[in-house]
Amino acid sequence: MKTSSETPTDEEVQALADELEYLFTEVMVKDEKTGKYILNEEELKNAPYTDEEKAQLRAATSPFTTFGTFDRCMQDALGIGSAAWKEIKGLIDAKQYLSAAGAIAIAGGIATNPIAIAIFVATCGPSSAS
Repeated sequence: MKTSSETPTDEEVQALADELEYLFTEVMVKDEKTGKYILNEEELKNAPYTDEEKAQLRAATSPFTTFGTFDRCMQDALGIGSAAWKEIKGLIDAKQYLSAAGAIAIAGGIATNPIAIAIFVATCGPSSAS
């Protein structure tokens, strides 16, 4: 992956989009009633993540996790402003992962780790639907 100062390639943006889609549709499933993410333990067992990343995802989706302010947390995680985050959040909520990945690549840099995004989404609290 490149640093945020370099322009990401189409392949890097597509890889990030694919990873976001996998994380938010297979590994972490959003409960539409509560807005919280539930870990799909069976999928996580087969996921290509390190044991440490899997442990982080388990901790992030624990029912005992303390929730904070979602939007501020995500902005801090990605190092972006509120307008950029609102756009990205809307794209993720709409399941437009390629567009979200492109916006992340432009706003926060392609080096952003999809696991880190997933953990922040889970621990920062439920997203308010746009």
